[in-house]
Amino acid sequence: MSLVSRPPVPITSVLGRSLRFAGATATVLAVPASLFWLPVATIPGLGRVTLSDLNLLSLWMVAALHILSRRSADPQRRLPMRMVGFSVLLAVLAAFGAFTSEWPSSPAFEFGLQMKRFGLAGVLPLSMYLFDSNATRKALLLSLTLCTIAMLVFAISPDLREKYLAVATQNEGFQAPADRMSGLVSNPNDAAYVAVCLGTIVGTLIYARRAVGILRSLSFAGLFAMAIGAVVLSGSRSGAIGLMVGVLFLAFRGGWPRRARIGILLFVGVTLVALGRTNDVFQDRFRAAYTHGPSEENFAGRVQAQWIVTMAATENPLGIGYKHFPEVTRKFCEGTTLSVVNGSDSIYFDTLLGTGFLGLLVLLGLYRDCWRYSRQIRGASGRSVALVQAGLVALSVFGFATVSPMSVFVAPVAFSLVGCAIYVRPGERAAAGRSP
Repeated sequence: MSLVSRPPVPITSVLGRSLRFAGATATVLAVPASLFWLPVATIPGLGRVTLSDLNLLSLWMVAALHILSRRSADPQRRLPMRMVGFSVLLAVLAAFGAFTSEWPSSPAFEFGLQMKRFGLAGVLPLSMYLFDSNATRKALLLSLTLCTIAMLVFAISPDLREKYLAVATQNEGFQAPADRMSGLVSNPNDAAYVAVCLGTIVGTLIYARRAVGILRSLSFAGLFAMAIGAVVLSGSRSGAIGLMVGVLFLAFRGGWPRRARIGILLFVGVTLVALGRTNDVFQDRFRAAYTHGPSEENFAGRVQAQWIVTMAATENPLGIGYKHFPEVTRKFCEGTTLSVVNGSDSIYFDTLLGTGFLGLLVLLGLYRDCWRYSRQIRGASGRSVALVQAGLVALSVFGFATVSPMSVFVAPVAFSLVGCAIYVRPGERAAAGRSP
């Protein structure tokens, strides 16, 4: 009996499969690693390096190697790669502003800070495109479903959260707000935004399938009800408002049958009101906003801070970085109730002062590309596209009340939402007739 030897497997083929596996794994772990905030090292001057940072850095390297290993150019990578470029450019502009400001700080610090809380996650839409497969979609759906459940479980279990914080903060005594639940993250508003994005992504992944039965639809309704519960427990007014604006967009945009859109609007509205009536903090915060209107302390302080930051930006059109907001804004606080401004509670105004007018244009350009990326599959999976766009609308609203999605917790889930534009059936994608 003769033995026939098999031809050797090409190295490039082995490398390609290895890169795809590594990239898909890092992509699936991106959101869980950002929520389960576990420090692994400390770098002097830059702070802690977390599991999320290492995962995203590895994803950058794997994505770069994957692109370099392919000989042919892929025109469909254009938009995701431009999003990566915009994310890095914001960090570069923050470093440049710090270098040229009369209050100089370390450009390396500003660049590293901006990359850590926003820029590193900018690779996710690209990685979700490069390493897309049925197995990756299923793993992503499972991981994000578990993250949604975990956000609610940690929000309603103070003892569990305290034990987790002791590990995450290495027993440094960090205390989250006692009256507002924040789940796995440190900020109640961020918890609300993460919950909304998670619910939206899970829905996008479910409705990208060829056939969605009643059981899957009920599962999505249950998971989104959990997300709404996390919003209520966080007491976040901006989270609730952004959620409802996104749902209203969904109701009028199309993509779903008319009855389904009305049903979603009623379901979210009734669930939000019903759960809100069970939470005193949520009720009190909305009652204060309704009673005092524009003079409500939180709202009035935020408007003042944003005006002061705008005035400071006119004197520093190239930006100042993010370290010296108090020093730069102090002289503009005369005649207001504020002595200094540490931040404007808005991604748009903070970006204006931190990275200059050019930086704000870059941020808006990034938002525009995110929207264009969702439109590339118009006419394909109408329900999935509508959900992605509704989520983007909600994110843009959140940015008027906080710096999200420029946050180590929110950025990965926000960019994952953008990347979900790729998750439709290949036949539908061809029928859409659009490419990035």
